[in-house]
This record gives sequence, C-alpha cells and structure tokens, in this order.
Amino acid sequence: MRDRPDATGFEDGTVFDLGGRTVTVVHLPGHTPGHSGFLIEPDGFLFVADIDLTSFGPYYGDVGSSLTDFEASLRRCREIGVRWYGTAHQKGVIEGAGEFAGRLDAFAGVVAKRDATLLAFLDEPRTVEEIAEHRLVYRPHVEGPHVEPVERRTAAQHVSRLIGAGRVTEVEQGRFRAT
Repeated sequence: MRDRPDATGFEDGTVFDLGGRTVTVVHLPGHTPGHSGFLIEPDGFLFVADIDLTSFGPYYGDVGSSLTDFEASLRRCREIGVRWYGTAHQKGVIEGAGEFAGRLDAFAGVVAKRDATLLAFLDEPRTVEEIAEHRLVYRPHVEGPHVEPVERRTAAQHVSRLIGAGRVTEVEQGRFRAT
C-alpha cells in the first residue's frame, strides 16, 4: 500500500458539505470494522454498501468481522428512514423505508437460519472444525481457499453467541452441544 500523506480519515457522523448536498458518514461495522454507509441529503439516499440485502445474507467471515456488530448495524439502518437505499451488490437502489425494512428482515433472517442449522447439527457434541466442514455459509459445491477460514470464523462467532444466550454449551474442551 502506498503512503498517502494527503489522505484524511473520517469517523461516524463526519459531514462532507458538497455545496447543496451533504454526505454524512454512518459507521456500520460488522462486515469489516470500518465498514460505513453514507447518508446523502437533501436527496434522502442512504448508501448501505455491503449490507447488500442478497439471499446470501450478511457476510461476517473475515478476520476483523463481527456478527454482533453486524446485527447492531442492521438495527441502525432500520432506524434511518429515507426515500432511497443503495447497496453495493446486486440489489441496487430500493425505494421506500417499508420496502427496505422487508428486504432487511429477509437479509437478517439468514443469520437466524444459520443459527437453526447450527443448533440442529449440535444434537451431539461437535468441534468448530466439524461445524465448519458442515457449512453454515457456503453451499457444499463451493470450493476455494477462502471457504474453510470463513466457515471456521462464522461457526466460532455463532457458537460464542449461542453460548452467551444459553442455547449451546461446551460439554468438553472444544466440543459444543445444543442445550
């Protein structure tokens, strides 16, 4: 990466005045720690970037990703009522807060489906590696060097969250079971 001494960072709430329009940074961590959206006024447009509303669902499988933060970011997006919402992938522009909320519900529902898949799989004690092999994110035919690490990080986040909710327990070192 090249050094850019002329580059300046920004944080949640930073407002860029473009003369007749403002762009406000909306920090939406989870996908990555610094993931942000941009609220453009007076147009009433919220660019939600990688909260892409696809049927694949939320992606929080990178090293710095956080399921907890992603879910908080989804709640934050729901609170911002604007005329249009734009995604970075596939869905493009969605008109209306009601339409956006419905699509956001379906997108967030993928997390609940992953939880349900995991809980059913944990009918007997399993390791995170076994969960990763079972797959919560990618379909069985998907191959590549990214698949195993993403599945492992995703599984670990779900296990941790479900332990916190009292729905999974560690029955022996590194082996987990649904309660």
